[in-house]
Amino acid sequence: MKYFNLCILLLVGISCTKSKFILDTEKVMIHDILDNINRNHKSLVTLDGRARVTIESEEFNGNFFANIDCNDNDSLLLSIKGPFGIHAGTLFIGRDRFIIYNSITNKFYNGSKTDFENRNFLQFPLKISEIIPIFMGRDVISSMKINKYTIKDGMFFIIAHKNNSTYKIWINHTNGQIYKLEQYRDDTLQYIKEYGSFIRINHLYFPRKISIVRPNEKQAISIYYISVKVNEDIQQEKFIIDISDDAEQIDLSLEELN
Repeated sequence: MKYFNLCILLLVGISCTKSKFILDTEKVMIHDILDNINRNHKSLVTLDGRARVTIESEEFNGNFFANIDCNDNDSLLLSIKGPFGIHAGTLFIGRDRFIIYNSITNKFYNGSKTDFENRNFLQFPLKISEIIPIFMGRDVISSMKINKYTIKDGMFFIIAHKNNSTYKIWINHTNGQIYKLEQYRDDTLQYIKEYGSFIRINHLYFPRKISIVRPNEKQAISIYYISVKVNEDIQQEKFIIDISDDAEQIDLSLEELN
């Protein structure tokens, strides 16, 4: 009886650790890959995590810890802590506007998402439109035109086009998720995104390691989730930002920024 139970446990263990897809483009169709990625991304509705964030750019280099709360893919709260757990600032992105509160300088910035859709702001090497997808570990590739589908570096490999850009995408067959994505425009590399240390949580895969590098701009940001919860209720009180009454308010939509 003990031997029988041991066999069952071994079979269960093998079934849980086997590859999600056989590394064979004749047995695994491209639409299977795209559907799997899209389904995983759509399943991720809320995120509550704590991460170590590293930023490298010509304007700023540093590390900080952040608490991240994302709700329904249209609002994100990023609470930043510096050395010794000192609260350094808060970034909130809503459906239409964003708010930044710098606790150190006691300055309160706000602006329209539309005005900043394609611009970097302050010293953060990400655009407003990129922040939620980056921290959620998400890339939309289902709308791309697939030009090539093969095996490379022990992974599924895709070359695709969208608008004026070419994308090279590596898919890890053990979980069916994006491992690396490169964007090119006029044969010039625009950025590299990489995802790693995937965990299986609430029936979906989530990358604990996320990075994006822009070689031309000499910018890089990496995120490592120390803890993360997905698809659990987030209390709306978390999205209330406590700002000092004497904080200086600056409307970035009225500022002339480069």
